[in-house]
This record gives sequence, structure tokens and C-alpha cells, in this order.
Amino acid sequence: MTNVRVEGLERLVRVIGRACTDLPRAIGAATFAIGEQIRGTIAVYPPMPKYPLRWASKRQRAAYFATRRGLGPYVRVSDPHSQQLGKSWATARHGSISAVVGTRATYAPYVQSAQRQQPFHADTGWITDAQAVKRVRDSGVISQIVTDAIHKLLAG
Repeated sequence: MTNVRVEGLERLVRVIGRACTDLPRAIGAATFAIGEQIRGTIAVYPPMPKYPLRWASKRQRAAYFATRRGLGPYVRVSDPHSQQLGKSWATARHGSISAVVGTRATYAPYVQSAQRQQPFHADTGWITDAQAVKRVRDSGVISQIVTDAIHKLLAG
């Protein structure tokens, strides 16, 4: 009978055991880092708008100017109605292995939601949530974050 000895199995068992224990933390850190990449992409203010703006309807234009009555022209960030959309984006942990990117700015869906963005916000260069995710995905940074997390986990 011939014996075969495989070197390093004990170490492999230790590494796999530790990796399984630390896996949720590693995944959580990776998803948070990916969320931060998305937040950093969506939170960028576009250049100043070019006029005239393209309103969705005459009613929308009239409603906007009715709310601005007495306030003067809109001034980005310092306007009393501004909730500072770009600065308001944040990443938060969502459970142990996921993260969420969001904002408390009440008008954010009309500015940056792929489903509800108004025409003049698209014209002025505000990117949507879907565009931000696509840019991050297409950049290859997600693969790099996950690869780094796996290597760090296994190096433990």
C-alpha cells in the first residue's frame, strides 16, 4: 500500500474555517465600499444649467414659479429651498452584508431617479440612480473591491 501525504491541509482547514466566520463582515465591508463608489458618483453636481429650461409641462413651469414668488432666482446650494441634494447623499449599512445609498432630499426623485427625473434636470446634467450604478459597474471597481475583500479574507 502506498501512502500519499498532502502538505498544508491543516492550514487550509484553518483558513477556510476563519474565512467562513469572517465572511459576513468581509461581504459587508465590500458592499459598503461599492455603495460609497455609487454615492461618490451620484453626488456630483453638474455644471450650471443652460437656459431656457425644458419643462415637462406649462403647469409644471407655473407651479415652480409660484413657489419661487418673492424668493428671487434659484441659487444652487445657498437657496432657502435647497436641501443640498449633492451633499445629502449617504451610504449606510443595511443588515450585516448589504448597504444602501440614499438621500433625505424630498425632491431627489425628480432630479435623479431614472423613473421620475424631470426633463430639465436631465438637460442640465444630473445623472440618475441607474446611470450612477452603471458607471460604477462599467468602471470595473466592483470587481476590484470584491477581489480585494477575498484576498484580505484569505490572508486573514
